[in-house]
Amino acid sequence: MDLRKYIDARNELTKRYQRLIEIADSLEHEPLVNDVRTSCNMLSEDVFKVVVVGEFSRGKSTFINALLGKKLLPAKTNPTTTTINRITYGDSPRYLLHFRQQEDVQEISEEKFKSIVAVEAEGDDEDAQQAYKNALQELGNIAYTELRYPLEFTRGGVELIDTPGTNDLDQAREEITLRFIPQADAAIMLLSAEQILARSEMDFLRERILKSDISKIFFVVNFKDRLADPADGERILNLAREQLQGLVNQPRLFLVSSRGALNWRRAEAGEVFKGKVPKTFEETGFPSLERVLSDYLIEERASTKLFKYEQRLARYVRCCQSESIALKRRCLGVEVRKLEEELISLRPKLERARQRSHKAFENLRSYLQLETGSLTSDYQRGLKNISMQVQKAMHSYDGPLDVEAVAHGLEVITAPLQQKHDGYMNQKVQECLANAFESVQQKLKEIFQTEQLITNRALVAVDEHNNLPILLDINAVDMSEVHIMGGGMIIGGLILAVNAPFIAIPAAFFGGKYIMQHFEAYQRADFRTKVSAQLRSRYDEIIPQQAEQFQKKLQGQFRSLCDSVEELIDQQLLSQQQRLESILQEKNIAQYNDDAERKHLDELDRELAGLVRL
Repeated sequence: MDLRKYIDARNELTKRYQRLIEIADSLEHEPLVNDVRTSCNMLSEDVFKVVVVGEFSRGKSTFINALLGKKLLPAKTNPTTTTINRITYGDSPRYLLHFRQQEDVQEISEEKFKSIVAVEAEGDDEDAQQAYKNALQELGNIAYTELRYPLEFTRGGVELIDTPGTNDLDQAREEITLRFIPQADAAIMLLSAEQILARSEMDFLRERILKSDISKIFFVVNFKDRLADPADGERILNLAREQLQGLVNQPRLFLVSSRGALNWRRAEAGEVFKGKVPKTFEETGFPSLERVLSDYLIEERASTKLFKYEQRLARYVRCCQSESIALKRRCLGVEVRKLEEELISLRPKLERARQRSHKAFENLRSYLQLETGSLTSDYQRGLKNISMQVQKAMHSYDGPLDVEAVAHGLEVITAPLQQKHDGYMNQKVQECLANAFESVQQKLKEIFQTEQLITNRALVAVDEHNNLPILLDINAVDMSEVHIMGGGMIIGGLILAVNAPFIAIPAAFFGGKYIMQHFEAYQRADFRTKVSAQLRSRYDEIIPQQAEQFQKKLQGQFRSLCDSVEELIDQQLLSQQQRLESILQEKNIAQYNDDAERKHLDELDRELAGLVRL
């Protein structure tokens, strides 16, 4: 994938960030240096995220291997439960496990990686099902696996995200729809030419994909090589267009042979293997897909991606001008004795402000701790309501006694309930943060006014459109328009990060093969009773666990948020004193000259203005 145009633009922007770091460092504005360096690192590490989704037996592993040009992911013929795999560029192969409840990252072998990424039940007997359940519990502790590999596809700044089947565990499905697709630059939904857009796939698109995200989806119909007549390809694509009509405006549709593309690329690399190799790469359908995907990333996503960093740079420049340079200009012509008196007066004010701000944040932590309990209760009540609604729907179910029909019936009931619950909890958390930080904001304003301190930065927020931190004047923070964040950790979108692991429909119902016996051995009344009992049992087991996870995650996020913002306030207060001390030291130097300093500041001002391209 050719992303050279984007890489060149990113490198040029990075150089401007680096120059701003040098200027801010020369002005001894340490907090600004840290902030700019953090954003510069974010820019250099920012990649295009391409997520691949699809149901079982759509050939996802082979498709991803074909994109990468190497057989890295194991392909399974039977339905399996898999982890989320993030594939990034690395100079040498590395396999890493990232966990949900701990920050430690564990490096594993290639063999261990292949055993983890695809788990399946080895039989229908009780022991096999218990082993399968134990394996699922182990997988539940893994947030995702990371595969770093020297691949051309990812070298230019692309991260490929391999997801479990959309008809897999509900936990994984919620992560796909609430986390990975919203954060992705593009999403590829893999379909089968042998069963184009099954009802469950249409349910997934209608009920689970947010309207704002559907425009970024590329629909890729796999198994072109299995069609008996090449003319069938156009017929299948037309059928897909008809089914997507009204749901997707001008869908991007591609017909491909993943197996053919993988074999062609392996042959080109000189690998020896068994398998048919296409005469040309073009007949696999991959060149067209990759060209359109590359153009989309460059033309539609790259400009948006870089624009937010341009905006950020402009704000940093204004901060440097209004704080460091403005302070130095104010001190021009001021006698050393006057500056010494101002510094002596400033020190106790800053110390009092620090102590009082720490007290304000202690109160904030106590308030959020109490609110966490209330929010957890709201969350648990919402899950119990979903449980009752699903069980009620099962009791009155009158459709066909097969897995797909039951899954469809429950999905239609559950999806809107889940979305409503997510929206409600998102609103509750945002209201909690808004109320809490509005209070501390007013308290900080009172402290700074009492101590007669000048500060342009008190709270740090994240613009919901740009998803990057913004330096805001304490009087200008409008909590209705921004989400709180702290330090280099973005906490805008907090509720999505918290909600991702929550489960709506019990995983055991769709994940275990033994449920099939209910469709074969029971009459309708017995069937409804047995499945309803299983649903109730699964919910009773999992809701308390999910509520506990919710509370722990929320407490951790709130704690990190308070610590980060409090640290920023401390840095800002200390920075004022340090910059004034630096100016005083410069003035005590015999060769210090106000006219030369004024000229130097004018030059820096002009150079700073030249860094902004907006």
